[in-house]
Amino acid sequence: MRPNTRRFRAAAVLVAAAAAVGIAVPAQSASAAIPVYNYQLTRLGSGGTKLCLTSTGKGAAVVLQKCANTSAQRWFQLSYGNAVVLTNVASVSKTSRSYVLTASSQSSGATFTMQPVSGGTTQQWKYGRSVQNNGFVNNASGRVLAASSVASGARVKVATADGGYLQGWSDYGSGSYS
Repeated sequence: MRPNTRRFRAAAVLVAAAAAVGIAVPAQSASAAIPVYNYQLTRLGSGGTKLCLTSTGKGAAVVLQKCANTSAQRWFQLSYGNAVVLTNVASVSKTSRSYVLTASSQSSGATFTMQPVSGGTTQQWKYGRSVQNNGFVNNASGRVLAASSVASGARVKVATADGGYLQGWSDYGSGSYS
């Protein structure tokens, strides 16, 4: 890896971590852009509709909505202490406390909202390989993020990993956040 690439990545992580804990990050100091992704349920909804992980921020429910590449659907992972948390552009702030994907508990069936970052185990959801699919895995419990159905407006929930189609997610780049 080239030294410039390392500096770019280190700056991106530092800016994101500072924003996550509510430290003001002036726009001029945020020279490194952070790549953001849309997370689409692999199985298509009725009529072939592409459904994406969506939340409008601050306490809002996390649901499936028709993919539209809005700030509520543009997500990125960032480091918070020893944890990796997931937030979206609609929920992060450079001037106040940021909100991250948070399960109401570690139990199967628990739902998700966007809550202030704490780094707790209900916030540690990392995108990667799980059973047969790519998906979101909780570091502490090994459980996964799953759609409750293949319909627009469906809530996402905590589930035991079984490789089912409601647990399969695809990611694709949708720009950057800086």
